Order: sequence, then C-alpha cells, then structure tokens
Amino acid sequence: MLAGVAAMWFSCSVAQAVQMEEPFDYFRNSWNVIGLKDYQHGTRVTPDNALQLADGALARIRFGKQLIPLSRKQTKTLYEGWMPIILLRAQEGAVRYDFTLWATPLPSVKDWIKALRLAHRGREFSQLDSGQGYQYRRVTC
Repeated sequence: MLAGVAAMWFSCSVAQAVQMEEPFDYFRNSWNVIGLKDYQHGTRVTPDNALQLADGALARIRFGKQLIPLSRKQTKTLYEGWMPIILLRAQEGAVRYDFTLWATPLPSVKDWIKALRLAHRGREFSQLDSGQGYQYRRVTC
C-alpha cells in the first residue's frame, strides 16, 4: 500500500539589509493544499498558516526563540509561482526563517514514479519532524 508524506524544509539565515520584493497572495482568506495528485487525503494550509490534517487536527509551525506560531503575517507563495510547493518566510530580529512545504511518497516506497502516479487508498502518512534533525515519523490521520 502506498502512503504519502507531508514534508517541510526549514532553514534560517541572518537577514541582510537588502530590499526584497514583498510576497503577494491574491486572496485575503488564502487556503492551500499540499498533497499528492489523486491521493484521497492531503494537508490544508489555513489562512493563518496552520496545517489542517485529514482528520481535522491542526499542527502549528513555530519559529524563533519565543516559538512564535506562523500567522497571516507570513504570506504563502508557490514555488515558481504555480507548483504545489508552498513557501513561507518569517523573521525574528536579524534572523530570517524560510519554510518550504510539499508532499512526497514515504521513503519506504521503492517505486517513487509509480507512487506519484497512483491514487492513495489508505490514511497513513509520514511527517517530517524538523525538531528531530529532519527525521520522518509516521502519523495516522
């Protein structure tokens, strides 16, 4: 049985004094989805950038020393402007945090091409846990 994985890449860097273009999102109440094509379940990204899992449970991404949750202050954009890979940027003091959210098959799936093309029938997903050195952990939704 094939399973999907919601993955998150996290990086931080010291902010440079460079004028950057502000990210733009057309919608004020912006919802988005990360998931695999034709899979039964995915993860919704709420307007305040929480992750709503298939069973309705919410997961909050936090950043910085004060563990500030992402909010509407961080604008969602899509990689290359259209790919279902969500980019978020947050800043605390001189440190900038970049978040990338996407879906991929579980590492245990041997035929990744087949996994990306077939519909997922189960409800078991894996979640990337950045607090554990980017280790995968299995989550049942």
